[in-house]
Amino acid sequence: MKKTTLLTALLVICMCLMTACGKEKPLKTYTYNHEEILEISIEKTMIYSDKLVIEFSEDSLYGAEEVVCYDDDFNIMDDIDCSVAKDKITIHTECASQISGLYIRVNFDKEINVRYLDSDNYAMIVYIWADDIGMMPNGDLDTYYTEKEKRERAEREAELEAAEAEAFSLIEGIWENDEKTLRLEIMYVDENRVIKVYEEEGVNSGLPAEIPIDGIDVNEESEPVEVIVYDNVSWGAAYCFYLYNDNIELKYYDSDIVLKKIQ
Repeated sequence: MKKTTLLTALLVICMCLMTACGKEKPLKTYTYNHEEILEISIEKTMIYSDKLVIEFSEDSLYGAEEVVCYDDDFNIMDDIDCSVAKDKITIHTECASQISGLYIRVNFDKEINVRYLDSDNYAMIVYIWADDIGMMPNGDLDTYYTEKEKRERAEREAELEAAEAEAFSLIEGIWENDEKTLRLEIMYVDENRVIKVYEEEGVNSGLPAEIPIDGIDVNEESEPVEVIVYDNVSWGAAYCFYLYNDNIELKYYDSDIVLKKIQ
């Protein structure tokens, strides 16, 4: 009886040793308590001597098409071999401990951006396609970007706004055709730029009653100067105004309308 018990114990010890030897332990593991963003979160990151394993919430990466790795200075790391499962990324590299961020293109209308994997918590932005505005960010915008990046983004936005305000000033006002059957009022409404369209009964210019200006640009190399108005930047829908002193020529699709500034 004692021999049988001793033999059983030895077998159990051998099996445990074989299991332990066959499974490599990570050098470092980061676990997170992070809220899901669009049902996506990272459960943990495991650093090995020759690979990095990142476990996501269930099915987060299903069909992922591309993975790009970054170091902690946000530089792209080349020569990285990645394998992607529906909820796990395995990155084979001798520089596993240097990986801090990821860009993951899941498909045409979903992208995942992650930073600070090598910390107590990460920052993540998930972009999804929205038909009205294009790729829309969701998540940790405030913690994802560095203070320097935030300043640079604010400066770029201020420069863009100044350029758009100058472009808008070229067409702002009230415009009317010679027959006085069509009038455009290009104005600010609650700090938003809009074009209001008024037509006489029976007139059909093909213009909507109101055109929200989502973006505006100037082509100063054009003769005459061209002001391009976008009612949806992501789709590129545009109305082109050509300036002739106090007249403008509006072209969109197959239409061509000439209007004179009356105010």
